[in-house]
Amino acid sequence: QILSGASHLTFWLSNLFYDVALYTIPAICVPLTLNQFGFNMLLADDCGMALAVVLALFGPAVAGFSYLAAFFFKDHAKASNAILTFCLVGASVLSTVLFILAFINYNPTYKYPAACDIPTEGYPEGNCRFPAARKADRILGPLFRLVPTVCAYQALFAIALVANLKVIMPKGAAEAMLSMLGESGPKISTSPFAYDWAGEPIMY
Repeated sequence: QILSGASHLTFWLSNLFYDVALYTIPAICVPLTLNQFGFNMLLADDCGMALAVVLALFGPAVAGFSYLAAFFFKDHAKASNAILTFCLVGASVLSTVLFILAFINYNPTYKYPAACDIPTEGYPEGNCRFPAARKADRILGPLFRLVPTVCAYQALFAIALVANLKVIMPKGAAEAMLSMLGESGPKISTSPFAYDWAGEPIMY
């Protein structure tokens, strides 16, 4: 940057464009590999669209995160190793913690299966089996999702889960069941873009 005389903005934007350009190669290989190994349900309909959105957003997000994290290191080699290890290993631990916290209180029979703390007519103060776990999830979730790989792990897991549910259940069966239950039934969406599925990590 000093030798070229470029501004800080120009320098970092050029690095971002270069890194995103390099990222497009493995990003394009993901759907090709899934198709090659027979995971076509992940590429079909809205699941394929959600996967494309995750892949498109992950590249710029992880590049920007790496640039910001690098400022905490003086040695470039240590920065590279530390950020790579944290994004791969550390993020898998963080996403597992969030999964456990969410799973503890998840109940498909609730009106809001993934949000037990939302007041309902029968439960004005919510219906969480473990309120402390729900509180921890609401506090730690936004913090952990500042790491792009945590969002990628959560979004890809949600997309895979929705895709497999669509394979198991006949087309339109879930929608018909929910419409029969009406307002008393659980608020569950079969779209991977729903906030309770991949929508929240995609938003981050």
